[in-house]
Amino acid sequence: MTKDKIKLVAFDWNGTIFADTNLVVRAMSHTLVKFRLKPTNLKELQHKMVVPFKLYWLAMGMKLKDFERNVLTIRKTYFTYYEPREGLCRTRAGSREILDWLETQKINKVIFSNHMESHIRKQLKRLEIDSFKDILGFTTVEDTSLMHKRGKESQLEEYVIKNRLKPNEVLVVGDTTEEIEIGKKFGYVTVALSGGNSSTRRLKATKPDHLIHHLKKLKNIIQDHGRTAAKN
Repeated sequence: MTKDKIKLVAFDWNGTIFADTNLVVRAMSHTLVKFRLKPTNLKELQHKMVVPFKLYWLAMGMKLKDFERNVLTIRKTYFTYYEPREGLCRTRAGSREILDWLETQKINKVIFSNHMESHIRKQLKRLEIDSFKDILGFTTVEDTSLMHKRGKESQLEEYVIKNRLKPNEVLVVGDTTEEIEIGKKFGYVTVALSGGNSSTRRLKATKPDHLIHHLKKLKNIIQDHGRTAAKN
């Protein structure tokens, strides 16, 4: 595939820019226990977490009829635990550096997330990295669509089309298999980031274009695409 200069970097939020994986484990364990299921741990979460979230809950032992009956309560229980504590989370290593570098290079960036947009904006402001013009997120806790289907892939696809970008001008970076699968579906450059909500083994299985362990590595990847594009 011919490389073009990267014009848009699409970041996942949870576990990618926002270092909240341990909080996700605790919030999920809290919610599981509320429904008389066993609490989870980091290794298990990285092995089983999947979107749509219905598949995760069924994998954790909940019966389908119980899930359908309690889907909104599950979501509310999770966020009741998560929200008061998210203000204690920091950014992943290298986040600030790569975001600042993208600004200097005039490369656009966007967050596409299963999290609520208002919460993301609040944390970006607190962390003083609120240079994102656009955030593709969800609106309310009551929106349970993610429990049954993926949503952020269509949001990103529409955003790319709206901005008249070619697929190989878009780089997607995320810590779960979902982002890599989305990127590969639409022909974007895919970068998997280890240490988040999917295990390295699962990330490798999706065959991303790049697998990194630190966000600073994005700079070299983007520069490589720029150099190759200049030669073509």
